[in-house]
Amino acid sequence: MIKKILFVTALTFSSTATFAQSMPYIGGDAGILSLSSGIHGMFIPWISGANGRVFVGNLWGDTHGFQYGVEGAAMYFPHASIDLFGLDTAFSGYSLSALGVAKYVFNSGFLVLGKAGVAYLHEKLKDSIETDDGITIPLGSESGSKFAPEAAIGIGYQFNPKSELDLTADSIFAGYPNENTNNPVAQTNTLNLGFTYHFA
Repeated sequence: MIKKILFVTALTFSSTATFAQSMPYIGGDAGILSLSSGIHGMFIPWISGANGRVFVGNLWGDTHGFQYGVEGAAMYFPHASIDLFGLDTAFSGYSLSALGVAKYVFNSGFLVLGKAGVAYLHEKLKDSIETDDGITIPLGSESGSKFAPEAAIGIGYQFNPKSELDLTADSIFAGYPNENTNNPVAQTNTLNLGFTYHFA
């Protein structure tokens, strides 16, 4: 009886390993970025800019159906700014992320996905003012870094088992800095359109 149970268990794990194929992938996306910050004594929910991201990972599962995996990503934004009464505040920064991934691909090729994990976020803030003559005068800068949780949801379309197009909304929940903090790192939100290539 024990031998029979062991045989059935081994057969079950063997079948699972057979069908859960490994699918390494690489990709990139770009789009709009917003920061939510409390600068100069005011809460600013939308400081806008552009961003780009590259990522690499691996999924397990069926080509169509449920897939799960892991992903590493790097995001960079060169400039996100807001003008408050002639005072220009500009942010720049990058993030490095380690994420778990869950995806479901329908037979039609459409897909939904979710990601969650942790990000290392580094941001730099620069203040400047422009005179009536068009001369920009720097007023100072500060920078900071923080580990923060990250989550993303998205939809997409898989053209074939190797290529797909995705629209993904992502947030790094770094909080809302203000005048009482020495760390300018702010919550970062992105909405990006990207392409993913699967090697399997």
